Amino acid sequence: MDLPARRARPAGKSMNSSRPWTPEDEDRLRALAEAKRSVSFVAKELKRTEAAVAGRAYKLGIKFGKFKTRGLKSKVAG
Repeated sequence: MDLPARRARPAGKSMNSSRPWTPEDEDRLRALAEAKRSVSFVAKELKRTEAAVAGRAYKLGIKFGKFKTRGLKSKVAG
């Protein structure tokens, strides 16, 4: 079975990175989080994925509040 060739990635880039976060992006992220905007809204504004926004917010210590899980119910011991 032939596997597709992997693209070479530039040195210093993670496999999932697409474009670097600029100080302006981070400032906008902070401002939108302080304005109580959702991760989904911020992702659309910054043209990034929700995972990218949530990850960067975590790295910068920015809190968005509760994240909604789609289709998952927590198991409560009873």
